[in-house]
Amino acid sequence: AGLVKSIEVLSPTGDFLYSIKDNSQALFCPWGVCFIGGIICVTEYTNHSIVFMTTDGDVVSRAGGNYSVASGFSINIPTRLTAYQDTDIFVCDSGNHRVMHLSSDLPLCRIIGRGVLKSPEDVKVYNEKLFVLDWKSKCVATFSLAGEFISRMITRGCPRFQEDVGPCYCFTIDENGNFILSDSGSDSIRVFSPTGSLIIKIGKKGGGIGEFESPLGVAINSSSQIVSVC
Repeated sequence: AGLVKSIEVLSPTGDFLYSIKDNSQALFCPWGVCFIGGIICVTEYTNHSIVFMTTDGDVVSRAGGNYSVASGFSINIPTRLTAYQDTDIFVCDSGNHRVMHLSSDLPLCRIIGRGVLKSPEDVKVYNEKLFVLDWKSKCVATFSLAGEFISRMITRGCPRFQEDVGPCYCFTIDENGNFILSDSGSDSIRVFSPTGSLIIKIGKKGGGIGEFESPLGVAINSSSQIVSVC
């Protein structure tokens, strides 16, 4: 949170590799990051913008925020984003209750989830479908890549909804299509099947081994180990 001036690049084992400096302007509250075609894409939560940078820290372009006129669209509280086929990105435009599909050279391709999403927080592409974590609705919404709404999972409208699922701000999908959510409300990590049934709840509130304090990030490595950020 707050003002930062670099992005830190680490190895898969956690070793520091190098820093990427923003040579033109400091980043404010960077929230989500992904790579596309050798370019780093970063959402700025409080600046309501997306920054496109080289690995040397040179800004290629900015969109949204004070750059809305130049980019042709506005963004309100962008959270996380994901790359698709090294040419496109999907951005959670949380304050506008939608996901934006952008091409790498910034033209807006389409708006996804209007009237369906309340507060999209994270987005993933898996098996040529778009999955969006909507934390206010406590659900994962599924769309086609063309933006057509398909279904909701892990939600009050599903028979397998877990009443104690709290606010979830990040998720990932493993190689078997299981959904792994960081559940800040219950200080745990939850794993759901591709159909939305709860497989396991991992952890509890605390500071010891296997315990969490409001986990905000989750990822899975090549060895199927779950990594959480608290």
